[in-house]
Amino acid sequence: MISYGGSAALGLAYWGAAAHRNHPAAVGQAAAMIAAIMLISAVSQLGYGAVFQRQLPVAGERSASLILRAYLVSSLIAAALGTLYVASGLTHHFLPSSLRWSVVFIVSGMLWTIFALQDSALVGLRAAKWVPVENILYSLAKLAILPLSIWGHGSTGLFLTYMVPVPLAILAVNLFLFRIHLPARRRQNLPTEDLASGRQRWSMAVAQGVSTLLSNASSSLIALIVVARLGGAANSVYYVSFQIVLGPIMFFWSISRSLLVEALHEPGRMARHTRRGLATTVVVLLATWAVAIPLAPDFLLIFGHSYASAGTELLRLQLIALPGIAVVALYSSYAWIDQKLWRLTGRAILSLVVGVVSLELLVSHFGLLAVGYASLATATVEIVFFLPGTWRRVRRELRAPAS
Repeated sequence: MISYGGSAALGLAYWGAAAHRNHPAAVGQAAAMIAAIMLISAVSQLGYGAVFQRQLPVAGERSASLILRAYLVSSLIAAALGTLYVASGLTHHFLPSSLRWSVVFIVSGMLWTIFALQDSALVGLRAAKWVPVENILYSLAKLAILPLSIWGHGSTGLFLTYMVPVPLAILAVNLFLFRIHLPARRRQNLPTEDLASGRQRWSMAVAQGVSTLLSNASSSLIALIVVARLGGAANSVYYVSFQIVLGPIMFFWSISRSLLVEALHEPGRMARHTRRGLATTVVVLLATWAVAIPLAPDFLLIFGHSYASAGTELLRLQLIALPGIAVVALYSSYAWIDQKLWRLTGRAILSLVVGVVSLELLVSHFGLLAVGYASLATATVEIVFFLPGTWRRVRRELRAPAS
């Protein structure tokens, strides 16, 4: 949570400075470029990030090989998907049409894939205290080199400042993982269980990969729809408002990840972990509403008056929709504990369809506010379908005797 909070605050500073230094259209195009990289990375990870959190706590001697295999497979898939993405022409809205920039785009997808996976490895290996160190240093680095964005041409300069610190973060984290943490972990008397069979692991990876693809496709498709229907300037307003909402969203998912990892390390204290996870989720939600909804225009003033006037209502609608994310995050923890991952795929399909269809139906009439109304529609469906089962599971864990 410290990692996400620090990264969110520094992310606001980064995009605030970028918004003051660049035309809104350039900010929107850079945001679309980054959204495309995130989509490619999310698909390429094949769900390995969540597999790490389920398998690494009990993988023992096989931890290193599991991580390296995931890095290799995912980065190769990222290279293939990045090549297809460029060849398809989907980048023509935001990427210069040159071989050099095509290569930069493809390599960036590969690097971001490993950058994302290594955080999940740290969490799964109970080294989560290093995640905020890595991510906050990365955020400080991209903020420090932001003035160098003048070397590019608007959006491309911003994109480079976003990506340049990534290789250094990858090198530092993996030196720590393979030279320090994993050797020390092998010397401890840690619980080990037989890993799932190859077929089961692939089933988990495919299920989580499809779920992640659909979830990230939803946010990426929103950005691409806004760019295509409303223009780059409108997308810059959507993107900066989403950066504010992303803070509490990441809090909810960090609670979910922590609940999963601690439940696997200490299954006899499941009631305690459930109680803490539920309480923390409620506190984060209420605190976010109490602070961010009334102060929405003030947060957007960080980026400039045009963002505050155009994005305040959109930001408030996205904040009101946060309970849907909170419910889904808790639901996902128990699905992973029970290894019933295809349920998450069904959830992701439902959310994607509701979100994208709602946006397409509403954008002509409501403009940018349609993004907020689509978020509310998605949250309503998620609460109706997934809150009852999640609450039953929470009550069952709280009533179970400790072992």
